Amino acid sequence: MLDSLQLQLPATVALAAVAAVGYLLGLIRSRDRSEQAVRSRTQLRQAGQVARELEKIAWTVRENLSRHHARLGQFKHRINELQRTRGTEADTARHLAEEAEAILTPTVRLASQIASAYDHIREQTEHLVQMTSSRTDPLTGVANRHFVEETLAGQFAAMRRYRTGFAVALFDVDRFHRVGDGEGFHGDQVLPKMAACLTEVARETDVVARFGSQAFLIVMPQTDLEGASYFGERYREAVEQLGTVTVSGGVTVALEGDDAGSLLCRLEEALQMAKHSGGNNVFRHDGIRLETVAEPAEAALAT
Repeated sequence: MLDSLQLQLPATVALAAVAAVGYLLGLIRSRDRSEQAVRSRTQLRQAGQVARELEKIAWTVRENLSRHHARLGQFKHRINELQRTRGTEADTARHLAEEAEAILTPTVRLASQIASAYDHIREQTEHLVQMTSSRTDPLTGVANRHFVEETLAGQFAAMRRYRTGFAVALFDVDRFHRVGDGEGFHGDQVLPKMAACLTEVARETDVVARFGSQAFLIVMPQTDLEGASYFGERYREAVEQLGTVTVSGGVTVALEGDDAGSLLCRLEEALQMAKHSGGNNVFRHDGIRLETVAEPAEAALAT
């Protein structure tokens, strides 16, 4: 029976991962091409995280099964020894009971571990389904504001516990109210393109989210202000090259004593400075001063 479980469990885990990815692909096919591109990247990242978690579960259970298989071999060997040894019937019964007790405890423990693994698999797949439904913006396919709030809470917890830093960026489409006024495109066409471009520039570890009607926020783990500034300028240039609209952006990093409110307030200040400077610009806030990303050296000299 245990040999059968050892063969079947990794296959079951693999099937669970395939089912999760299949669910995602079904969602992806239900959208048009422009939305499909960004949605597929976002959701496949989530699927990859779940697949890695499922793989860890499979390896853990496989190792436990292997160890228990070795114990079973030892149990069989002791039974054979008892059969060959000439002793009283009472001694044989006592030794048999001791050996049975020795194998019963790890067997019960293994059964509990397998049940726990199946529960974990179910939780992971349900988590994936929940993320794709309640934590994804339906228009752009990226994460929504609710998921960003959870991500920031997690980043602040990691920062306090492990002393790791992170950066955030906020982008807003310039003169969005003019989009669709005789220019041949509409907001519901522009925003998915902006999200797709942003997802293309972002790293796999970054969280890209729609944060307002035409705003996008990016959480960048283990990123300093220079790295966030470089990212912001890359995205601004990428949008400019599309030739449809331009964006203004703000970047900053989490500082000691920050919470989500103070961090976002500083980020909004950087964004508004970029907009008031004419748009198509990115400003950064180091906690003390604001400066443009395009020419940080000149801006620093001017302050």
